[in-house]
Amino acid sequence: MDEFATAYLDNILIYSNSEEKHEGHVKWIMQRLLDAGLYLKPEKCEFHKDTVKYLGLNISTKGISTDEDKVETVKNVTGVLNPNNQYHSLLN
Repeated sequence: MDEFATAYLDNILIYSNSEEKHEGHVKWIMQRLLDAGLYLKPEKCEFHKDTVKYLGLNISTKGISTDEDKVETVKNVTGVLNPNNQYHSLLN
């Protein structure tokens, strides 16, 4: 499946070199899901996008970069390190 699609849990990313190939890839994935009795929620789907956010990454026709929203979230985490850079248990 990693030739034109990848999946993680309930996230599927379909990618292609051309729109013609992409249409075929989408149809192939959709048929596999239907054959397996799986369905998509239309409100969670995005089609024909040049840029998508997937698993904390921005993926586009220009390449892959880190999603800055995710980076900011990690930068703003508090209570994990004390001033001496010692880790504290989150569960105590």
